[in-house]
Amino acid sequence: MVDVRFYMAQHELYIKRLKRAIESRGDFAHKECCRDTKENCCAFGQTFYRDIMPNLEDFPEPIREVILQVEKVHCEFHEIGKQIDTENPDEALVKEMQDTSLTLYQLLMRLERMLIGVKKV
Repeated sequence: MVDVRFYMAQHELYIKRLKRAIESRGDFAHKECCRDTKENCCAFGQTFYRDIMPNLEDFPEPIREVILQVEKVHCEFHEIGKQIDTENPDEALVKEMQDTSLTLYQLLMRLERMLIGVKKV
């Protein structure tokens, strides 16, 4: 079964560390979403590409569509985040990252609702 709460928690931990680095103007070790590389991946991406994507065809079509949207937005979040210089952050990029993060949360909540009642995959 897909533990959507795990993905929410991992994203929350990542974004909290990034926000803390921005607020303190400190260093931040940006991670990859894990789509194109298996190195320097965030915990969300490592688990997503190990447990969900290989089994994508096992899900009903509406759930597959949401999973693919989650994948897309998750990677967009990382691409935006990597552009942020935490020592001199661009406020427009920070806002875009926050908006993308909110979209990711919304998609994860939708996925969680959709998975209720679906047999273990």
